[in-house]
Amino acid sequence: MRGLAFLLLILAIAGTALGAGGIAFSFFEDGGLLLPSIALMVLPWALWVPVRRRATAQGRAPFEAALISLEPNVANWYDGSGLALDSANGKLLVGSRGEVALHSLGDLTEVQFVPESVGSVSAGGASSMGALGAILALFAIGSATAGHLGSGLFLTLGGRRWQVFGVGKDEAQLWMVELRKVAPQAHFKEPA
Repeated sequence: MRGLAFLLLILAIAGTALGAGGIAFSFFEDGGLLLPSIALMVLPWALWVPVRRRATAQGRAPFEAALISLEPNVANWYDGSGLALDSANGKLLVGSRGEVALHSLGDLTEVQFVPESVGSVSAGGASSMGALGAILALFAIGSATAGHLGSGLFLTLGGRRWQVFGVGKDEAQLWMVELRKVAPQAHFKEPA
């Protein structure tokens, strides 16, 4: 769901750019392109908004229900996933992709932050290249989507690897500082 939301966002941005160009073209050349250009600007955003809301809210209710039983020092809900630390009771609550689990801090074996990366393929100015430009645009969209989906704070708890989406670099560093204090046995991998 999160990948679909990101892909729709990219398409909505591209549709806005193409629609704006179509509107400008319709004023100077062909007035018949005005309505399709406006539709190209509006429809992708109309699809993106409900998908984005659903992807972000998925799993939040079970996470918040489990959070009630804790006394968290730090807790946050991110882009469809959440993390809460109850150091007084030695517990870590993780929620991702609709699943929620409460772990002992002793179960934490590895913590790694992978920042969001965008591939080096650029499709800027490739529209005049025809089929090759379309292929480059697809590679750019795929690379951006893969970079977005592969990012986050990764926690290995009890043998399972959890991915907490939407955590920025500064906040990930704060989480790593807090987790180092309470789980010295864990291996912390810094971003390259």
